[in-house]
Amino acid sequence: MVYTNPPVWRQIAEYMKELGAKEDFLVPCYVPGAFTSMLGGDTKKHDQLVIDFLRANQDNVDCYYLAQVSICAIKERANMWNVNIPVVSMAEMGIMQLSQ
Repeated sequence: MVYTNPPVWRQIAEYMKELGAKEDFLVPCYVPGAFTSMLGGDTKKHDQLVIDFLRANQDNVDCYYLAQVSICAIKERANMWNVNIPVVSMAEMGIMQLSQ
């Protein structure tokens, strides 16, 4: 699970525990500096930090789950930037639930 804001990991980890998921089901993938860059208005740096992280760590996980709306737009560009594993975004999942 890719995140840029630490409280996100805690919330999702608690929810997964409530659902009975195995403890190692989600691997926390924190992207340092990305959230601060976004808050400072530098979305280009934010996106680049996330993409660099995705590329550098893709051999360590089976797929990426983008856990924040702020990084979901990156999903569409991940393949273009040589991220060669599946990338799923929480925004897509939420939209699918809302449509049902």
